[in-house]
Amino acid sequence: MTPRARVEVIDKEIGQRLREFRFAAGMTQQQLATPIGVSSVQIQKYERGENRIAVATLVHLCKALNLSPMDFLGPYFEAMEPTDSADSQTTETAKHVEHPSSPQHKLREGRGTRHWLKKPRRR
Repeated sequence: MTPRARVEVIDKEIGQRLREFRFAAGMTQQQLATPIGVSSVQIQKYERGENRIAVATLVHLCKALNLSPMDFLGPYFEAMEPTDSADSQTTETAKHVEHPSSPQHKLREGRGTRHWLKKPRRR
């Protein structure tokens, strides 16, 4: 199976889940479409797997259906098991790494104080 075919299969599976969740919530396509700002035709295309659901749209769908994104995506991650101790070691190391946008990292890199060090403009 080609990578493109695998993506299309996933799009269809997520669309099927959307349809099942919508039915379980007792909602029509229009009732689901309105709060997320799309048309009922767009919901239909999502459910058929004809259009890919963007992450932001998935978040809005989850809010409208009172679900977690993992309700849609969980099955793809449940099958993933750590292959060896390197995975758990990587996870443990990642806990101690500062994100580059964190205030602590910026200060350590000298980027958090630059606006204080600039000389005032002459007029």
